[in-house]
Amino acid sequence: AFRTIFKKPLKVIASGSVLNDTKDIHEFMSVPESGNYYLAVNTATNDANLCILEINKLSIDAGTLLSAPGHATDFTAVADKEGALNTELSFTTPTMNLDSTSVQSLSKVELYRNDELIKTFDEFPNYTDFSRGINIRYTDENAEQGKNIYSVVAYNNETRGIETFAETWAGIDIPAQPTNVVAKIVDGGVQIGWMPKTVGVHGGYVDTKTLKYYVENNYGSAVATAVADSTVLDNIDTNGDQDLRAYAVLAYNEAGQSEAAISNSVIIGAPYNLPLSESFASAQTHYFWGVNGSRQANFSLDENNSSDLDNGSVNFNGTNATAELYSGKLDLQGAKAVKVSFDYYCSAPQDATLEVEAYSPEHGFKTIGTLDMSQWNSYKWLTAEFVLEDDLNDKDVQIYFVGNSTGEAQTFNIDRIKLEETEPTGITTVKPLNMKAGNVYDIQGRKLNRTHQGQL
Repeated sequence: AFRTIFKKPLKVIASGSVLNDTKDIHEFMSVPESGNYYLAVNTATNDANLCILEINKLSIDAGTLLSAPGHATDFTAVADKEGALNTELSFTTPTMNLDSTSVQSLSKVELYRNDELIKTFDEFPNYTDFSRGINIRYTDENAEQGKNIYSVVAYNNETRGIETFAETWAGIDIPAQPTNVVAKIVDGGVQIGWMPKTVGVHGGYVDTKTLKYYVENNYGSAVATAVADSTVLDNIDTNGDQDLRAYAVLAYNEAGQSEAAISNSVIIGAPYNLPLSESFASAQTHYFWGVNGSRQANFSLDENNSSDLDNGSVNFNGTNATAELYSGKLDLQGAKAVKVSFDYYCSAPQDATLEVEAYSPEHGFKTIGTLDMSQWNSYKWLTAEFVLEDDLNDKDVQIYFVGNSTGEAQTFNIDRIKLEETEPTGITTVKPLNMKAGNVYDIQGRKLNRTHQGQL
């Protein structure tokens, strides 16, 4: 929003939304008295740390007399719907002067495209009174490929009025992001499919039959280039070591390329068998572990704390937010019950909880235990044990550790996770370990700019 600063509160004189593109903002202002005035630019509605605003060609020009014609109204610019370089323009001549008096007569009206005069209206044989509210239509048959900024201004004899602006994108538009990008494991690899957008990023014409697509995996390697279809197969071994796969899809044509559209993530590889033990020794993982986090909450490896003195654990740090640490796929077919045990530590009571959940494609999520870190009253690492007794007949079960913070910079560590088959016994009690508590550190080695989903 553009604002002028008076002795009184700020006054908005022009505003406009800008999203992943450029926008021209013009406005006329007058002041009640002579003096020093200042122009301020304020970004009022962006998310914190997720926006970059660049201002270019900021200018303040001398205006005109208050007796000059005011703005034309109902000014529209509509580009050809099939990509031809012509634009239909329509506007209504001003009825009021800038001093709020009625327009008596207009000597001419000028129409500009990108600051170039393309038409002067000074003869109107069908109108006897060219003074108030006449609708004028005009076809610009020489529009430029890309953004076209039109302006119209009326004259009262030699007195130039105030410009009114309209803009449109003519010709072939830059493709918009593909939608519904879905990755799924199939025979032979991972299939990625998507839906093309039928209009461009500026609302202009896009020929979906001529669009090409570029597909990249989460390691930055190209999976396919110049794809004409809306599906592609990543021909990889899905029965090897477990790993995370996600994909970015970009559409492009002669006008440019879209922003990347991101797929869901899938875990490839053969399921693990029980027992499984992960101690995060030396801040490394032996098995696959995934993370769903953000700038506000995350799980990360921590080499400065451990319950078993092997220089490794996982740290949760969050501020009024939730993050998830999840295992790879587990083959639990035939198991009667599965015991999930792990060590955990807080340096002091925390406004946070840790929920342990089991997920299977067939049964969804099931909570098998919860720890309330606000009840922490130990100076040692503790051990928690929970038992999963239901929904076991699946080879793609995953265990989720869900950290939820309800305060600022709440942190705790977990270590020595064990998953093993057991007899159905229900939830056991929480018992302490005779280990010396280490120092607690915040997230290390991870700088996040947006919602984070990846491998630990």
